[in-house]
Amino acid sequence: MKNDALRRPLRILALLVSVTALFSVLYAVLMGVFLRQASEAAPIKAQAIAESIELALARLDHLPFVLSQDPKLATALSTLNAEVIYVMSPAGETIAASNYDQVGSFVGRSYFFRPYFQTALNGNVGHFFAVGATTGRPGYFVAEPVRNQQGTISGVVVIKLGLNSLTDAWADTEEEVWVTTAEGIVLTAKTPAHRYRTLAPLSAATRSIVDEQRQFADAPLEPLDWKAENGRVALNGQTYLATTASLSRDNWTLHLLTDLRGIRAEVFWYIGVAFAAILLLGGIAMSYRSSQLRSALHHSNADRERLSIEIEERRLAQSQLQDAQTELARNSRLAALGQLCASITHELGQPISAMQNYLTAAEIQSGAAPGGVNANLSGLVARMQNITEQLRFFATPARREPEIVSLQDVVAEASKLMEHTLKDANVPLTVTAPDQPIRFKGVQHRMEQVVVNLLRNALHATQDMPSPKIHIGISAADNKAILSVTDNGYGLKEKSISDLSEPFMTTKSSGEGMGLGLAISAQIIKDHDGAIAAKNGNDCGAQFDVTLPLVTKL
Repeated sequence: MKNDALRRPLRILALLVSVTALFSVLYAVLMGVFLRQASEAAPIKAQAIAESIELALARLDHLPFVLSQDPKLATALSTLNAEVIYVMSPAGETIAASNYDQVGSFVGRSYFFRPYFQTALNGNVGHFFAVGATTGRPGYFVAEPVRNQQGTISGVVVIKLGLNSLTDAWADTEEEVWVTTAEGIVLTAKTPAHRYRTLAPLSAATRSIVDEQRQFADAPLEPLDWKAENGRVALNGQTYLATTASLSRDNWTLHLLTDLRGIRAEVFWYIGVAFAAILLLGGIAMSYRSSQLRSALHHSNADRERLSIEIEERRLAQSQLQDAQTELARNSRLAALGQLCASITHELGQPISAMQNYLTAAEIQSGAAPGGVNANLSGLVARMQNITEQLRFFATPARREPEIVSLQDVVAEASKLMEHTLKDANVPLTVTAPDQPIRFKGVQHRMEQVVVNLLRNALHATQDMPSPKIHIGISAADNKAILSVTDNGYGLKEKSISDLSEPFMTTKSSGEGMGLGLAISAQIIKDHDGAIAAKNGNDCGAQFDVTLPLVTKL
């Protein structure tokens, strides 16, 4: 009872920790996803807003030039969407204006101090943003010099474009939209409190110029609580995702500030939905599990008995498999040469016996003692009889259905068989193979015999080398499983794989082998729908490549 009482708080604590960890992971993943989406969408939106501002400011650029040709057109053009159109004398005094009949008319007022007037008076097109000295409303001013028939500048025509339509268009957006000057002064902003504030304190020289031009009227131009770092902006204690776009006009910059609180709220909503789904699925899973447990409890005794029977059957099957593998290994050694050996022993058996009889008769007739002149011939005949007796060992192997086999397993088992032989010969063996199994369809023990034969050939080829070595490579390409055996021995000696695969073809000294290894291997590989190739190495030695159809799907 005490243990149960202790376990319950621990389980509750573990559950809380798990829920907290899951919440943290979901929050981090979703925040990353939504921030990435916002980061990808923000530059496009910022560029679109910047282009809309450029178009809005440029739509009346032609008017000052037209009016400069005939200032009398001001009355006819007053219906256009320009806030004010007016004409100034060279002294900077307004002599005509579209608001001449309104309160706060520009007529008679001097704007000599405005930079746009000075620029136009010097013969260029003037552009300038400022808070109206008369109206107190912000606007964008475009000025063009007016020339007489002699080409002398006799005045300046100006249009003022209001920006209220732009700020009204941004009012419905979720982001903060700012336009700032090169000095970091906020010209327009969705939030009125941010207008005519600065991103950083202005230098004394900049402040003097701004005051002289009366660009922002009586605005204090106080700095904002602003800190930008790594694509984020801290503004008045809130964090925003910041994106900028350049405006070619007057070297302005558009700032698009996306409040992260909205993204967090969306993340929390998704997390809430996810947790609700998890709770629902958990309830369904618990109900289903309870039903399953009741059913399992009902059938537990029958399952236990059936499991015991299956275990015993598996043990029997493993024993049978081991016996079958042993038999398969024997049959694999004999199958490739069964028919060949039967033919050889049949054709050579009687001639060799006859030769032996002739030699015996010759010795008797000549009266020579045993071991005389014919001793060498008798020894050769006896050796031939011994070889034919060895060949009688081979029999036609039993057939087995092919299975899906891993090439790595084949090499591993063959390496074990050759381990002591290689160790006694002091020849190192290295194997390179991928982590994923390279599979083919065949009989494992027969392919192990192929690898053993190739290793024996390589071992013989390297026995006189100062630093012998053998390497096995396993790979796959073009739907083929590839097994490569390379050595640094004496090479192929200008022989092809066809020559080497011929039965009884050998490069070994007399008495060291019968030349059947590659013949047996070639037949086994052919039975597996594969192929074997051989070539000399780049520097020395030989390389044998075995290719088999690759199995990709189990």
